[in-house]
Amino acid sequence: MNATQSSLGFIPESHTDFIFSAYAEEWGFIGCVLLLSLYLFITLRALWLACHCHHAYSRLVCGSLALSFFLYALSTLGWLADCCQSWEVHCHFSVMVAPR
Repeated sequence: MNATQSSLGFIPESHTDFIFSAYAEEWGFIGCVLLLSLYLFITLRALWLACHCHHAYSRLVCGSLALSFFLYALSTLGWLADCCQSWEVHCHFSVMVAPR
């Protein structure tokens, strides 16, 4: 694809911290909507599982997984949109490690 911002070095660390910017540049609006809907689906599915668990420990594990996944996505998208400060928290599921 013809991405100029990430390939020409205008986005610092585009393969780790700014992966959503590079993804948005490559895939456009529809790709971003699909990725955000996937994050929402995974979060809601984990909350649904937490509500239907019979044991308290299982509820805590599913609920904490949903909360951490949601907060990682929210904090990463928040500081990319310049709505909040960077908290040194990154979306672990969207970070791709690439050799330099």
